[in-house]
Amino acid sequence: MVSFVESVVSTFVGKGSLSDFGDRYPDLDGNNMSSVAGLYVIGNVSGTPDIRAALNAGSDLGRFMERGDGLPPDRNPCDFDVVVIGAGPAGLACAAVLAKTTKNVVVLERKKALATIRAFDSELELYDAVTGDRGNRSCFEYSDCKAGELLEKWEAQLQELQLPIREGIGVKDVAKRSGQFFLELTDGTTITAQRVVLAVGKLIFLDKLKAGEDKLDCRLKENSIGKAMEPSTSAQCTIIDRTGIRRERELDLRGITRLGLWIAAVVGIYCWLYYGSYNDKGEHIIPYTDWSLPGWFIYSTAYTLAVVGFGIKAILRWRHPLQTKKFLSLMACQALLFWAIPIYAFTKIQKFSSPSGGWELGYIWPLAIKPENTEQWFNSGGWAFYMFTWNMILSFILIPIFTIKHGKKYCSWICGCGGLAETLGDSWRQYSPKGKLNEGREKMGLWVTGFAVLATVVVFLNMAFPSELLVSVGRDGEPIIQEGLFEQAAHWGTFLYKSIVDIWLIGIIPVALYPFLGGKLWCRFWCPSAVYMQLMSKFWAVFKRKRHAEARKADPYMPELPETYAIHSRKERCIACNMCTRYCEIGIDVRRFAIKGTVLDNTNSSCIGCAICISVCPTETLSFDPTFGGKLPTREAVEV
Repeated sequence: MVSFVESVVSTFVGKGSLSDFGDRYPDLDGNNMSSVAGLYVIGNVSGTPDIRAALNAGSDLGRFMERGDGLPPDRNPCDFDVVVIGAGPAGLACAAVLAKTTKNVVVLERKKALATIRAFDSELELYDAVTGDRGNRSCFEYSDCKAGELLEKWEAQLQELQLPIREGIGVKDVAKRSGQFFLELTDGTTITAQRVVLAVGKLIFLDKLKAGEDKLDCRLKENSIGKAMEPSTSAQCTIIDRTGIRRERELDLRGITRLGLWIAAVVGIYCWLYYGSYNDKGEHIIPYTDWSLPGWFIYSTAYTLAVVGFGIKAILRWRHPLQTKKFLSLMACQALLFWAIPIYAFTKIQKFSSPSGGWELGYIWPLAIKPENTEQWFNSGGWAFYMFTWNMILSFILIPIFTIKHGKKYCSWICGCGGLAETLGDSWRQYSPKGKLNEGREKMGLWVTGFAVLATVVVFLNMAFPSELLVSVGRDGEPIIQEGLFEQAAHWGTFLYKSIVDIWLIGIIPVALYPFLGGKLWCRFWCPSAVYMQLMSKFWAVFKRKRHAEARKADPYMPELPETYAIHSRKERCIACNMCTRYCEIGIDVRRFAIKGTVLDNTNSSCIGCAICISVCPTETLSFDPTFGGKLPTREAVEV
């Protein structure tokens, strides 16, 4: 019993659990202040992925603090007005602004100023970011250059600025008491400050990322130090935990309350839609009003408004051509295929009635022609039968052709289920479960797919071989009707599929858990359509590569195989910032592929082609373009 409870708990809590979404950055306000008033976090440890973004964050914070930072002045005298911990790009940019004011500031650096850049090989190419604000608001110049050139330039600037930097002194602890901060230093002394700026990096050895020797040829000197997988890797980053800084998605009382209210609201709305009261016309009765409307109209209209509204919000958030195209595609598909055309069909076309869950123009099996409505679609005649025929063609002819060329992009560019997850769920995409254990949990989709196949087959068997109804007369003279074997199996199969999958696994559970597990819980772990496309995409890629390998035996000079669907990477540009992995809503560790320069596709991942990894990469490491870079994955790469 104890082991069972431990197993259940480990599924939801801890490393490798569903709640493990990788790096947990500090929860900061718009001015980078943490939950501890007066303690600011900037730079790499706050999730800033590149040098220019770090410079801007530091200079912006310096100007904000120069204006008074919105906090009341502390009464108790302190050794320093501001202590900056870390002499990297962010910390130095902040100190450079504050040093020009009347504020008493000091920079503490455990090693030496610009230690990370010093560790780089002098010939290493550093790339200016293509994401974020393209301007540089700091006094430190930065553009595409070599590490040695940048270090030489910045050292000259530091000589001119004469910033108060104490090298070789780290911070063991930070505590706030009576409105001021007490910093215990590694030299045994303690200093006090009114404000503290935490600007440390997060460093690890690249061999811990299994980057391989080919990655380390020009990356860094001696220790092969690269960006960290965990914020706590650097000893100084433990300050975040010791000072009580709130991290993102902290399940404290506030977090639990918010999550509880969201879950209650979602469950309440869906339960009203599925189990609510009807009038004699079969319309849903709106609570506390005299209104009643068809349930399909209420649900589809609200769904469409959510996709369009939050789609616009997501476009404004990312401001990237690929994301704009994707969200426009989702909004158009939802508005036309899943709302406008079905409403016209159900209200204007004679003999065309709304089947169960009848918004199926763009959905494929078993999201449209599913166990509980297959017979209804097939036997209704007229446009319903034509719709059935269209869905068969879409599911088993058009989608396979689309999948061969574009992989599982249907999930993130067309599908209505994926549309809500991509738009409404966009704010929480970084909370998708990460790690090998969660990749293993994707096999749950095979069980749901098997259930869908079995239930669908039973329905077709019942249609092809209708069971004889055994009729007898009871003692009271009433007829007794007994269902045949296929009819009973079809009844229970469709009932269970609708009750478990269609209502709870597709609708209630995933949407209720958007803020906790990201938007793709259904698409990733349970969706039969996603499993269907995954298997097709993987089969085609493997088949094509085998054919190409055999052909190259006869002709060694045959050109490289043109890819159908894949994300390619140029490893020389990768800075291992982890933004690609962080925002992947399917939980793929994209960084491992980027560091090696190997191809990411449906032979080695469950990628749905949402392109977020391409959009958030600050150094243009990733692309759909097969001529961009990257090589076909080896067996080792597939096992990443």
